[in-house]
Amino acid sequence: MADGPDGAGARRGRAAVRSGLRGALGRLGLARAHPLGEGLWRGDFDRVDRASRRVLQVLNGPGGEQVDALVADLTACRELVWRCCVEAHHRAPGADREVPAEDDLAAAHRALSRAATAVAQCAQALVMADDVETPGGLDAARRALAAAAARADEAARALTLDA
Repeated sequence: MADGPDGAGARRGRAAVRSGLRGALGRLGLARAHPLGEGLWRGDFDRVDRASRRVLQVLNGPGGEQVDALVADLTACRELVWRCCVEAHHRAPGADREVPAEDDLAAAHRALSRAATAVAQCAQALVMADDVETPGGLDAARRALAAAAARADEAARALTLDA
């Protein structure tokens, strides 16, 4: 495997070994299970997690006070979504993607899905901004993140969690 100047070949090789090892452990039943299983609640959290990582990727590097505040708000929102997903998974575990019929769980799923969309909109706003260091560059991202936090709070209320 030929390495490029950045060592990409070696990284791909290590990733393939790790992937093969995880697959082998999974076939043997020795793989560590995800705390949220493989169903609806993991999907809800994964969407928020992917969007959060995209926001952090866009904000990569040193930032000012406003960027630091945005990252802190994003982290708090992500943690609340995690707590909601853990609670919902505890109440309705399962490996399928079917939304539970209970009103509180259906409302929580709806709110978590909207929170993920809002975090993704935050990332999109940051990508579209000319300069994230200027107040105007962060306004749309801040509004989207506020909407995400509101949806996460809505999910927490539906599950009667202390937000």
